[in-house]
Amino acid sequence: MSFINKELLKATKKKIDDSIELNGLLEMFDGLVISFALDYISENYSDKIPVEYQDEIILLLEAFVEGDLNKLTDASVGAIDELVNLPFANESDTAKFIAINVKMLKDFIVYLSNK
Repeated sequence: MSFINKELLKATKKKIDDSIELNGLLEMFDGLVISFALDYISENYSDKIPVEYQDEIILLLEAFVEGDLNKLTDASVGAIDELVNLPFANESDTAKFIAINVKMLKDFIVYLSNK
């Protein structure tokens, strides 16, 4: 059983499908492939994701579906901070380091996409 509710999973599938434009017959089938892949991953692997990371993943998916780049960036920072432990820095400095780098990456992607 997936920890991601059906509505969020459905919205995620649609957002991915709408974001990918293929030519010809491929466009007719990409939604089915995306749907199958996400259902398969959700049904077969979601139970392997530790409970402490599940809320972060839900926040990431919600921000992605909403198209809120700032919320997506903030959720990414939170998710990465949960996973990363820099042995040479305290937790506060690690969080700041991750936040700065994720936000710089976001700004770089936005810059490239507007060129």
